[in-house]
Amino acid sequence: MIRYHRLFIIIGLILLFSCENHNKEILSNSTSEELLAMFQEDQAVRTGKIEVESIKSGKKRRLRVLELLSQNKINSAQDKMYAAYILQHTSLRYCGEKLVSSSPENCYLAHKLACESLKMGNEQARQLVAATIDRYLVYTKGIQKYGTQRGYNSETGQEYLLSIDSTTTDAERKKYGVPPLNELKKKYPFNESGG
Repeated sequence: MIRYHRLFIIIGLILLFSCENHNKEILSNSTSEELLAMFQEDQAVRTGKIEVESIKSGKKRRLRVLELLSQNKINSAQDKMYAAYILQHTSLRYCGEKLVSSSPENCYLAHKLACESLKMGNEQARQLVAATIDRYLVYTKGIQKYGTQRGYNSETGQEYLLSIDSTTTDAERKKYGVPPLNELKKKYPFNESGG
Protein backbone atom coordinates (compact mmCIF):
# COMPACT_ATOMS: atom_id res chain seq x y z
CA MET A 1 0.00 0.00 0.00
CA ILE A 2 2.82 2.42 0.87
CA ARG A 3 4.41 1.67 -2.50
CA TYR A 4 1.27 2.70 -4.35
CA HIS A 5 0.99 5.81 -2.21
CA ARG A 6 4.52 6.88 -3.21
CA LEU A 7 3.79 6.07 -6.84
CA PHE A 8 0.66 8.26 -6.80
CA ILE A 9 2.62 11.12 -5.22
CA ILE A 10 5.33 10.87 -7.88
CA ILE A 11 2.77 10.74 -10.71
CA GLY A 12 0.91 13.68 -9.13
CA LEU A 13 4.11 15.74 -8.95
CA ILE A 14 4.98 14.94 -12.55
CA LEU A 15 1.51 16.02 -13.69
CA LEU A 16 1.68 19.16 -11.56
CA PHE A 17 5.03 20.27 -12.99
CA SER A 18 4.09 19.41 -16.55
CA CYS A 19 0.91 21.50 -16.21
CA GLU A 20 2.94 24.34 -14.67
CA ASN A 21 5.39 24.29 -17.60
CA HIS A 22 2.48 24.15 -20.05
CA ASN A 23 0.90 27.17 -18.34
CA LYS A 24 4.22 29.07 -18.51
CA GLU A 25 4.39 28.28 -22.22
CA ILE A 26 0.86 29.57 -22.73
CA LEU A 27 1.71 32.74 -20.80
CA SER A 28 4.91 33.15 -22.80
CA ASN A 29 2.99 32.80 -26.07
CA SER A 30 0.37 35.32 -24.98
CA THR A 31 3.11 37.76 -23.91
CA SER A 32 4.84 37.29 -27.27
CA GLU A 33 1.57 37.91 -29.12
CA GLU A 34 0.88 41.01 -27.03
CA LEU A 35 4.39 42.38 -27.59
CA LEU A 36 4.16 41.70 -31.33
CA ALA A 37 0.85 43.59 -31.51
CA MET A 38 2.29 46.53 -29.55
CA PHE A 39 5.43 46.51 -31.74
CA GLN A 40 3.34 46.51 -34.92
CA GLU A 41 1.25 49.40 -33.62
CA ASP A 42 4.40 51.31 -32.64
CA GLN A 43 5.92 50.81 -36.09
CA ALA A 44 2.67 51.70 -37.88
CA VAL A 45 2.75 55.09 -36.16
CA ARG A 46 6.33 55.68 -37.31
CA THR A 47 5.75 54.63 -40.91
CA GLY A 48 2.63 56.74 -41.34
CA LYS A 49 0.19 53.81 -41.55
CA ILE A 50 -1.58 55.31 -38.56
CA GLU A 51 -2.06 59.04 -39.10
CA VAL A 52 -2.21 60.42 -35.58
CA GLU A 53 -1.34 58.88 -32.27
CA SER A 54 -2.07 60.35 -28.93
CA ILE A 55 0.79 60.61 -26.49
CA LYS A 56 -1.29 58.46 -24.15
CA SER A 57 -1.28 55.38 -26.42
CA GLY A 58 2.52 55.45 -26.81
CA LYS A 59 2.90 55.88 -23.07
CA LYS A 60 0.42 53.05 -22.49
CA ARG A 61 2.57 50.69 -24.61
CA ARG A 62 5.75 51.69 -22.77
CA LEU A 63 4.13 51.25 -19.37
CA ARG A 64 2.83 47.82 -20.38
CA VAL A 65 6.34 46.79 -21.47
CA LEU A 66 7.72 47.96 -18.12
CA GLU A 67 5.00 46.00 -16.35
CA LEU A 68 5.83 42.84 -18.31
CA LEU A 69 9.52 43.33 -17.52
CA SER A 70 8.77 43.70 -13.81
CA GLN A 71 6.85 40.42 -13.97
CA ASN A 72 9.79 38.73 -15.73
CA LYS A 73 7.60 37.87 -18.72
CA ILE A 74 9.90 39.15 -21.47
CA ASN A 75 12.37 36.35 -21.98
CA SER A 76 12.82 35.42 -25.64
CA ALA A 77 15.24 37.22 -27.95
CA GLN A 78 12.36 38.32 -30.18
CA ASP A 79 10.31 39.66 -27.26
CA LYS A 80 13.32 41.60 -25.95
CA MET A 81 13.77 43.18 -29.36
CA TYR A 82 10.09 44.18 -29.54
CA ALA A 83 10.28 45.64 -26.04
CA ALA A 84 13.42 47.59 -26.99
CA TYR A 85 11.72 49.11 -30.04
CA ILE A 86 8.75 50.20 -27.96
CA LEU A 87 10.79 51.64 -25.08
CA GLN A 88 13.15 53.62 -27.29
CA HIS A 89 10.19 55.65 -28.56
CA THR A 90 9.79 57.58 -25.35
CA SER A 91 7.92 60.82 -25.87
CA LEU A 92 9.76 64.08 -26.44
CA ARG A 93 9.09 67.59 -25.24
CA TYR A 94 10.57 71.01 -25.84
CA CYS A 95 12.81 72.56 -23.22
CA GLY A 96 13.28 76.06 -24.57
CA GLU A 97 14.36 75.55 -28.18
CA LYS A 98 15.68 72.03 -27.62
CA LEU A 99 13.75 68.79 -28.02
CA VAL A 100 14.46 66.47 -25.06
CA SER A 101 13.36 63.02 -24.01
CA SER A 102 10.81 62.73 -21.24
CA SER A 103 12.57 59.59 -20.04
CA PRO A 104 16.04 58.86 -21.48
CA GLU A 105 16.41 55.92 -19.10
CA ASN A 106 13.84 54.09 -21.25
CA CYS A 107 16.29 54.42 -24.16
CA TYR A 108 19.06 52.95 -22.02
CA LEU A 109 16.83 50.07 -20.94
CA ALA A 110 15.94 49.58 -24.62
CA HIS A 111 19.67 49.39 -25.38
CA LYS A 112 20.20 46.72 -22.72
CA LEU A 113 17.28 44.68 -24.09
CA ALA A 114 18.60 45.00 -27.66
CA CYS A 115 22.05 43.83 -26.47
CA GLU A 116 20.48 40.82 -24.74
CA SER A 117 18.44 39.99 -27.83
CA LEU A 118 21.54 40.10 -30.03
CA LYS A 119 23.54 38.06 -27.51
CA MET A 120 20.76 35.44 -27.61
CA GLY A 121 21.28 35.15 -31.38
CA ASN A 122 18.71 37.58 -32.80
CA GLU A 123 20.59 39.21 -35.68
CA GLN A 124 17.60 41.50 -36.30
CA ALA A 125 18.61 43.35 -33.12
CA ARG A 126 22.12 44.22 -34.37
CA GLN A 127 21.36 47.72 -35.69
CA LEU A 128 18.93 48.35 -32.83
CA VAL A 129 21.86 48.03 -30.41
CA ALA A 130 23.53 51.03 -32.10
CA ALA A 131 20.29 53.00 -32.51
CA THR A 132 19.25 52.68 -28.87
CA ILE A 133 22.59 53.76 -27.42
CA ASP A 134 22.78 56.62 -29.93
CA ARG A 135 19.32 57.78 -28.92
CA TYR A 136 20.22 57.59 -25.23
CA LEU A 137 23.46 59.51 -25.79
CA VAL A 138 21.78 62.20 -27.90
CA TYR A 139 19.25 62.81 -25.12
CA THR A 140 21.81 62.76 -22.29
CA LYS A 141 25.10 63.99 -23.80
CA GLY A 142 24.00 65.70 -27.02
CA ILE A 143 26.23 63.52 -29.21
CA GLN A 144 25.78 60.05 -30.70
CA LYS A 145 28.34 57.28 -31.15
CA TYR A 146 27.37 55.51 -34.40
CA GLY A 147 25.31 57.94 -36.49
CA THR A 148 21.85 56.38 -36.42
CA GLN A 149 19.98 59.47 -35.18
CA ARG A 150 18.81 62.29 -37.39
CA GLY A 151 16.88 65.48 -36.97
CA TYR A 152 14.41 67.07 -39.34
CA ASN A 153 14.65 70.61 -40.66
CA SER A 154 11.06 71.77 -41.12
CA GLU A 155 12.16 74.72 -43.27
CA THR A 156 14.05 72.64 -45.86
CA GLY A 157 12.17 69.38 -45.37
CA GLN A 158 15.50 67.54 -45.05
CA GLU A 159 16.85 65.19 -42.46
CA TYR A 160 20.26 65.96 -41.00
CA LEU A 161 22.72 64.04 -38.86
CA LEU A 162 22.80 64.89 -35.22
CA SER A 163 26.25 65.40 -33.69
CA ILE A 164 28.48 62.31 -33.96
CA ASP A 165 31.48 61.25 -31.90
CA SER A 166 34.28 61.31 -34.48
CA THR A 167 36.40 58.82 -32.50
CA THR A 168 34.02 55.95 -33.34
CA THR A 169 35.57 53.91 -36.14
CA ASP A 170 33.83 52.64 -39.25
CA ALA A 171 34.74 49.12 -38.08
CA GLU A 172 32.64 49.73 -34.94
CA ARG A 173 29.80 51.07 -37.09
CA LYS A 174 30.01 48.05 -39.40
CA LYS A 175 29.76 45.69 -36.42
CA TYR A 176 26.24 47.06 -35.82
CA GLY A 177 25.14 47.44 -39.43
CA VAL A 178 25.67 51.20 -39.60
CA PRO A 179 27.20 52.65 -42.80
CA PRO A 180 30.65 54.29 -42.71
CA LEU A 181 30.76 57.93 -41.62
CA ASN A 182 31.61 59.23 -45.12
CA GLU A 183 28.46 57.52 -46.51
CA LEU A 184 26.36 59.02 -43.72
CA LYS A 185 27.79 62.47 -44.49
CA LYS A 186 26.95 62.08 -48.19
CA LYS A 187 23.39 61.06 -47.46
CA TYR A 188 22.62 63.57 -44.68
CA PRO A 189 24.06 66.99 -43.97
CA PHE A 190 25.39 67.72 -40.50
CA ASN A 191 23.44 70.03 -38.28
CA GLU A 192 24.72 73.53 -37.62
CA SER A 193 25.69 72.85 -34.01
CA GLY A 194 28.82 70.84 -34.69
CA GLY A 195 27.48 67.58 -36.08
